[in-house]
Amino acid sequence: MASAAGGHAPGMEQNEVYDPMSLPDVEKMNASYMAVHGTTMLGRHLWLKTSPLSQSA
Repeated sequence: MASAAGGHAPGMEQNEVYDPMSLPDVEKMNASYMAVHGTTMLGRHLWLKTSPLSQSA
């Protein structure tokens, strides 16, 4: 009944409160940016199309 009374359900992520005076977590921002854009920045989409291994398979 704790969740019905407003308790936090286990496994659910809480929203971060915006605080304009706090410093941003740069490592977290970099990690999420690299997770989305990392392969494009490295040119991996070009490697796979021109790789001799992908052409012979």
